[in-house]
Amino acid sequence: MRDAHKQGIDMNRFSLLAAAVIAAFPLLASGQALEQPVSFDAGGRISEWSARMEAQARLFPDIGGFQKALLWRADTALSLEIFTARGRLRRELTVAGFDSLRAGVAAFLHAQGGDLLIDRSGRGTMLWGQLPLSLGWYGPAVVALLDPNDGSTATGLYLLSASASYYVPLAMTAHGQITKAQAGLTLNYGYLGLPVGWAIPGLFSADDYKAYMAAMLVTSIGGQLTGFRLARAMTEPQAALAASYTFFGAAQGTLLALTLQQNVTFQKTSVGILAGTGLGCAAGLLYCRRPGVSAGEPDVITASGVCGGLVGFHAALLLADLDDNTHRPFSGAALAGSAAGLWLGHRLARGYDLSKSDGTIVAGAAAGGYLLGAGIGYLLMPTHSGDDAKVRTLAGATIAGLAGGYALGLSIVRRPANRAVRSSSLEIGINPLGLAALAADRSGRQRIPLVYGRF
Repeated sequence: MRDAHKQGIDMNRFSLLAAAVIAAFPLLASGQALEQPVSFDAGGRISEWSARMEAQARLFPDIGGFQKALLWRADTALSLEIFTARGRLRRELTVAGFDSLRAGVAAFLHAQGGDLLIDRSGRGTMLWGQLPLSLGWYGPAVVALLDPNDGSTATGLYLLSASASYYVPLAMTAHGQITKAQAGLTLNYGYLGLPVGWAIPGLFSADDYKAYMAAMLVTSIGGQLTGFRLARAMTEPQAALAASYTFFGAAQGTLLALTLQQNVTFQKTSVGILAGTGLGCAAGLLYCRRPGVSAGEPDVITASGVCGGLVGFHAALLLADLDDNTHRPFSGAALAGSAAGLWLGHRLARGYDLSKSDGTIVAGAAAGGYLLGAGIGYLLMPTHSGDDAKVRTLAGATIAGLAGGYALGLSIVRRPANRAVRSSSLEIGINPLGLAALAADRSGRQRIPLVYGRF
């Protein structure tokens, strides 16, 4: 009994430290000065120099296959990042070079820039992604709040509110800027606002379902407005990375709350959801500003975190006492696994210029490996054994398939041609696996480093 109690304490410490490290990882892992985007014009209207602008202005005639360009500032250093059909390259800018570039932009805008200033490339994506929110949430939420007495009134309210929640954004984006980064973060924050709204009344143990509906409606709409505003100065990969951190913050906070509770209560779980979402959002907004976020890096990091959580959960199925009616080993293992997966994803994606397609390849290979492992597990499942043996066989095969698929995907995209030019700055960070091992009281057998450094 005492050993079981001690194991529970170790699991709590393990999970708590893992969650704390993943929340603080952006502050610990980055040894480089954070870069901030700089506009191409003095008025701050052009954050990205598009191929359409370049076709008319010809500011970079020596660059073939030009796609877009970005300006960055780190402390006092200025650099120009150019994306081409063959990859991307960086040029350091002197103050004179920066002034000359802005003078060329100003001359172009004065002569013929006009409507090229407004980037509406993300408008269609945002409006298309708005449809599931409109039909699946905003419409039903309005009906639930008004609670009409007859079916025809309910149907009419649903159709009117669902259509309004599409046409209002359509009208709001008719003449303003709507980049792909804004589209992505607007939609993601809209969906992430739902669990936040669900948790707010839970803090007070509210019994009225209308309180939950109203809070979720307000936080979802507020999340969309916040995401739209925050992403104005972001690139598309930066917005995706910020959304990924917020998602994992909400998931990690929920898992931590479940792991720390012997008897789960809605109120304490709500605290975990809100705290995790807040920390994840803050960490994402900070860490996405770092230099060199490639287009596929957010997908690789997200896939790594999901794979780590699944591996942790299945490892608990493989090792835990399945007759012990408790959720804590499984939520704690999933928490620790996702934290380790996020850390690994950052380590493996950094230094490579990954495309959006590369990120999809990694996620798809991992999903395919998961299904393959599960299929093999079912074929190898002992027919004359107990349920525990069957579950452990399936869990072990699934872990092997998932890990193999993930490794295959990474081996495909981590090609030498994708390796980006790295800076020579010092990078120092804390290894969450080392802290987790230390929390498990395995002194004397600890072989996982707590701190790593790279030049």
